Amino acid sequence: MSRSIARFVVDQLVEFRKRPPARTTAEGRATERLLMATAIPDWIEEDGERVTARKVAAIAQVSERKASRALAERRGAPKREAQAAALDGHERALFDVANALLPDDGFCVLRVSDLEARLWPEPAETDAARRKRRSRLLKSFEALRLLSFHVVAKGDLLALRRGRTWKPDDAAARLAAAASKPGLVASLPAPPSRATFWTSTEVRGLVATLRVALKKGYDPDVFRDFIAIQRVVLDGRATENLHRFAHRISGGYGYWSNDLPTFFSFAAAGHWGIRLEPGVRDAVAELGRRITLLEEDGKWGRSAESVMHSLECFQSRGSPLFECFEAEGRARITAFRAIIEVRDRAGDWIDIDQALALCDRLAREEEAGRWSAEPYLNPDCPF
Repeated sequence: MSRSIARFVVDQLVEFRKRPPARTTAEGRATERLLMATAIPDWIEEDGERVTARKVAAIAQVSERKASRALAERRGAPKREAQAAALDGHERALFDVANALLPDDGFCVLRVSDLEARLWPEPAETDAARRKRRSRLLKSFEALRLLSFHVVAKGDLLALRRGRTWKPDDAAARLAAAASKPGLVASLPAPPSRATFWTSTEVRGLVATLRVALKKGYDPDVFRDFIAIQRVVLDGRATENLHRFAHRISGGYGYWSNDLPTFFSFAAAGHWGIRLEPGVRDAVAELGRRITLLEEDGKWGRSAESVMHSLECFQSRGSPLFECFEAEGRARITAFRAIIEVRDRAGDWIDIDQALALCDRLAREEEAGRWSAEPYLNPDCPF
């Protein structure tokens, strides 16, 4: 009797604790932001009125705060861009590192020694020199506070956060966790270089996507380029963990599985004793879904143009994938599409193998100085 009463009470409480169904979807929220950023302001301007967050919120029936965020995405952040452009020297180098690791609000833990090696290639010979470099490093980070980057350092570890400032207890907990688990320390992104068109991150990722569509993405370097352009995770620490996971398994695809999507779905579910953080687990599952769609294009012999269309349909945090890149990156993506979306002598779009052969040939010609992407990047170029 008592057990049945207890069971009844538990069932009633569990019923109340169930999470209510979602009232919106990611696609719906993205469409709402797009309307508030483009269509609704255009309607207001057509009436000859000034676009304000209050007017947009009244039409979209949302809060003024949500409307102001959507308008800010449309207008950009000119004040922040001006402040970033004013940085130079070590401050600019640290801003590039912080912005690459944390493109959105979030946190990560870095090593002070890695940052010092980035700023000063030659090692310090004395303890006094090392203390001076550490002091200059932390002082350079002070200039980034206006750009919402905040740091707390302890020993050789530095907790970096974008957004609100650190709380002392929170920063101490993050640093203690990183000290006990070195895997939580993020690696620094590759330093920016004057890369050619075919060695840029976006173009390498697009070429890797074509190879994945033909089930030729087993090479670790190719698969790393594929991950870099997918934008399945934006947090710097989660991105590094995803790269580490891919590097660990890429060399053994032939042994583990000949079916990448199935492998990723099993890995996301925790098979084979693989344990992943929630962000990385969701990213692995999303990668499996995307690879399934891309391999369908390769399986049925579709054109390279079809692969690019499939890639264009992917989303990152509710926004179209290609819109997540900066202006220069989007220009390189558009140029790449113009290069491979050509027809053969029969009037058909070239297939993926032909597109890869074309990419390899143009890359060799660019390296030899016989080809340039300038006509594709700059439509006004006279040659």
